[in-house]
Amino acid sequence: MHLYSADYLILFLPVFMGVYALLPAPRRPAAIALANVIFLATAGEFGLIGFFITLASAYFSGISIYNMRGRPEKQQLRKRLLGANIILYVLGFVFFAITGTGGLKRTLLDPASVYCHAVIPLHLISYLLDIYRGGCEAETSVMSLMAYAGFFPSASFGPVLRYKCFANSFRAPRITAAKLTPGVRLYIFGLAEYLLIARQLESVRTEIVTAPDSLRSGTAWLFVPVFYVMFAVSLMSLLNMGRGTAMMLGFYVRPRRRLVFFEPSIRRCISHYNEPLAKWFGDYLTKPAAARFGNVQFAVMLSVCAGALWFRLSIGWLLTGLAAAAAVIIRGNLYEKNRKLPKAVNGLITKLFMLALIVLCAFLELPSAGFAIFGSARGGDASYTLHLIRESIIPLTAGAAVISPLPFALVRKMKMTWIRSLMPIIDAVLLVLCISFIVNTV
Repeated sequence: MHLYSADYLILFLPVFMGVYALLPAPRRPAAIALANVIFLATAGEFGLIGFFITLASAYFSGISIYNMRGRPEKQQLRKRLLGANIILYVLGFVFFAITGTGGLKRTLLDPASVYCHAVIPLHLISYLLDIYRGGCEAETSVMSLMAYAGFFPSASFGPVLRYKCFANSFRAPRITAAKLTPGVRLYIFGLAEYLLIARQLESVRTEIVTAPDSLRSGTAWLFVPVFYVMFAVSLMSLLNMGRGTAMMLGFYVRPRRRLVFFEPSIRRCISHYNEPLAKWFGDYLTKPAAARFGNVQFAVMLSVCAGALWFRLSIGWLLTGLAAAAAVIIRGNLYEKNRKLPKAVNGLITKLFMLALIVLCAFLELPSAGFAIFGSARGGDASYTLHLIRESIIPLTAGAAVISPLPFALVRKMKMTWIRSLMPIIDAVLLVLCISFIVNTV
């Protein structure tokens, strides 16, 4: 079951929200925990077993780490207990990612990319580290910890929630109109982005990848924009569905920050696609690594590579992470030396760096796409090329509008506040289109 599937949208979500709303706030963590179990159970018993093993380890270890605070003779034991748990969670992620057993498959780019066990270890590491640092108390309610660890709205690509920011919310979630209404809207928009844009581009991508070389050589150049827009829209749409569902459940998860068009920082441009994940790695990996090794650049490289491998555990994504880390470090050094340049110039330089990263990602996904850019691929069928252009032009245009800051900036600049009055109508139209799409593709 996925956040964009028919059984989730038409059956699970309405029934669950009806029961969830009727429960008193202290009972709601148990409902979320049960939903987490259902999500994992639909994907296989091995994922469920792994979840319960890591959950039990985190529960008892968290209490032990908390109880040993302020006792100097126990500090070494606390560190070892924390380290052993982190190793266990990382090994669990690697096992599920490599073997493909148990867990909810992600559908971005590859149906066998990574699994929801990518979210679970990050949640459990956040929980234990926050207790170790003294930021919060150990959770004695198994249901509250179970609700947080396998939080089903985060099953696809997040949002990854830092425990210290949501500890109180998971003890007694409260539904309010201020969260419910924007949550429903955010979920619908995310669903529409994924089904009506990303899925269309995914079919074009698949057609290019599976085409014979005689056809692909003439259309490989189209793969780069299709790949990038599909990747960006998929990430944002899945995150919006996760955020929207979390807000419906009573958790305030902030919407993504509007990207500045002339943003000079590559690091911020990259983190824009998954801000909760970027904040998690910044808090629990970049800062500790910088303090431990005394080298900020090494810490940044480690964090960016870990983030890339979190998306997909493969050599290709390790290379992507290394390239992104190098781009972040080089661009950061250049920016420090050229602060006096106009903001627009610095922003354009950053966009060139981002374009190079996009081309590299596309090249790793389909090498002929990279060769086509440099003019080494020739030939192809003109009618087939026109067919792909016709198939991709509308979703490409819509996707570019969704991921670009320009449309939102224009709306604010022109003070088109009247659009807000049309939002309920837009929501209803998008929901009907999404349901029609799901029904016709089942």
